[in-house]
Amino acid sequence: ACSGKRILYSPCTDRHCPNCGWLKRKKWLATVQSWELDTKYYHIVFTAPHELTEFFENNAAACYNLFFQIAIRVLMEVCEKQFGCKPGILITLHTWGQRMLMHVHVHCMMTAGGIDLKTGQWVDIPQDSPALNPQELAALFKKKFVRSLKFQKTCGRFDLSHLLEDESFNDWLAPIAAKNWIADAQITPDCLATKEQCSVYLSEYVQG
Repeated sequence: ACSGKRILYSPCTDRHCPNCGWLKRKKWLATVQSWELDTKYYHIVFTAPHELTEFFENNAAACYNLFFQIAIRVLMEVCEKQFGCKPGILITLHTWGQRMLMHVHVHCMMTAGGIDLKTGQWVDIPQDSPALNPQELAALFKKKFVRSLKFQKTCGRFDLSHLLEDESFNDWLAPIAAKNWIADAQITPDCLATKEQCSVYLSEYVQG
């Protein structure tokens, strides 16, 4: 009855939309930054070799789910065995690089500490710990991922139409498993070491 007007756009929910994407990003960021954890954070990236690109495109849902599961398993296993604690982890998937070419990797925001498995108290993870060496993480990630791919294949969960007729799955996978995969774990630079800075960085990936 006030005769005032306000334009409200119909939400498209597309992450590229400056209206929908911006609001989602701000909401996610506000939630993360509201957590009261007095700790620094590791920013860890796991990357799949480009030889898996076509395979991932043909089996996106299965492969991306597997990517998340293995990344979580690797980080939890390292923290439980080396530090006796369970950390907090946020993981977001990124499927392209800066040149907009297929480049599958996940960004992990992990607390530099966790809940002690025996006492339930908070314990810190030492900065630049050898247990979080990028080469070690990458090797463990590759080992678990390749093993899981083979298991999933035996269950008939993959589309292998991209393989040559005379090429077996194991023959195709062997050179991929033999090469070095990539991981990066850092608690530095300082611009990514705090909750605010690290979460702002990840929010750009979570919602566009």
